[in-house]
Amino acid sequence: MSAKNTGKTIKTVSTKKKGIQVEFEDGEKLLLSEDVFTEFHLYDGKELSESESRKLKELAGQDVYYAYALKLLSKDMYSCHQVKEKVLAKGAEPELASKIVSRLRKAGLLDDERFARTFASDVGDLRLYGRNKIVYELKVKGVPYSIITDLRFPEEEELDKAKRYGKMVDARSGKTPYEQKKFKIVKALLNRGYDLRIAEEAAESSATKIDPKDEEMALSRQFDLARSKYSRKYFGYELKEHIRAYLIRRGFAFERIQEKLQEIDNEDQ
Repeated sequence: MSAKNTGKTIKTVSTKKKGIQVEFEDGEKLLLSEDVFTEFHLYDGKELSESESRKLKELAGQDVYYAYALKLLSKDMYSCHQVKEKVLAKGAEPELASKIVSRLRKAGLLDDERFARTFASDVGDLRLYGRNKIVYELKVKGVPYSIITDLRFPEEEELDKAKRYGKMVDARSGKTPYEQKKFKIVKALLNRGYDLRIAEEAAESSATKIDPKDEEMALSRQFDLARSKYSRKYFGYELKEHIRAYLIRRGFAFERIQEKLQEIDNEDQ
């Protein structure tokens, strides 16, 4: 069977803004990169065999999705898995998406090891993520487990980041009691991906104590609110237990709470 009967014949070749357009006599149009166009030595009237037509169409499809992938990488950092998923979402077939990722890796434009190191150091430091959060994010982004386990998280760097984030939480806490501040900081650091021991140590140095007079006023105010709330339903021992629990949840020191509860005992005498 001849190439003329099984292949396709080029009708026109024209230069477009995004590449070189080849139109066949059957009306099909392909947009090619200069590299592909040159490789096939294309011109008006050229007849392509069936295999040449198929290969040209495949490369044309690669060019479109490859250009899309390059655009993605020019704007942000991605893992191989992320790029493949985005190319698939754009409409590429799985085999083609894999070829594009492979092409990008060979060109040095995609590298999961480099991506993981950069995310752990630069992004982790910028967003003040702890080890657990970084590992979780890398897993979500499809980075191989073998690469993730090779990452190192020096304790002094983890503690430094945790303290910086702890100070941010402390600044937002205003006149919150000291113990409650520490609790809030520890909770925030755990959510940020830090180990409990790091979170507790960072909270100790990050939480600031408020003026004793301000804390005393805050305790008295919360004590009065709790007493008003629970005295409608409880009295005696049960009333004190509910008030105690209420004030502990708000971070007041246990000793100071006990002193305030003594006021109820004194009134009953």
